[in-house]
Amino acid sequence: MGKATLTVKAKDTSRVYGEVNPVFAASYTGFKNSDNINSIGLSGSVDLSTGATQGSDAGVYAITASANGMSSKNYLFTPVNGQLTIGKATLTVAAQNATREYGVENPVFVPVYEGFKNGDDVAKAGLNREPGLSTSATIGTGVGQYDITTDITGVESKNYAIAARNAKGLLTISKAPLYVAAKNASRAYGEQNPAFEAVYTGFRNSDKLEAIGLIGAPEFSTNATESSPV
Repeated sequence: MGKATLTVKAKDTSRVYGEVNPVFAASYTGFKNSDNINSIGLSGSVDLSTGATQGSDAGVYAITASANGMSSKNYLFTPVNGQLTIGKATLTVAAQNATREYGVENPVFVPVYEGFKNGDDVAKAGLNREPGLSTSATIGTGVGQYDITTDITGVESKNYAIAARNAKGLLTISKAPLYVAAKNASRAYGEQNPAFEAVYTGFRNSDKLEAIGLIGAPEFSTNATESSPV
């Protein structure tokens, strides 16, 4: 009477790119007479291995099953390979916070990434393009904070699934400096000083004094009096 054949198959499993391989396990089929792995007098164990390392790209790799050294009184062992599927890791992206003054063009927005594995960076991740970063704020937008939104449409990588972070970048628009000085004036000796006037420089976006909502007014003074000499 010959031995029965017991199939030893490496169980299919999966992990994410950049992680270590899981512990591989085997399944057995072909038991007779209500036998199980603990009752057949097994000597040795199945060897399960793969060529995939922590740095291997996303994809499908063989888990090789080797029954060398396995023996049992009533069974022969036939190894069957399994598969290790390495899925893409998640790489999130958002815009770095930015600032500018009122009345100037928006700066070039910079993406910030989180989730790189294996010491990767943008270049090593092989993104086919950078995400789109935009804001509703224009050169004429007033002082305040505005969202910088991230568009990841069509952004792909061999080893990463690209996702936009919930936390958006912020563009902070600060006040522009407006310079004020006293307008030159003159009078004749013995007269009272004239009313001094202000000269403003630094307006943005074709603004005018009456349109900027100025509160208060500058005060000007001089030590010259009505009796001051020429």
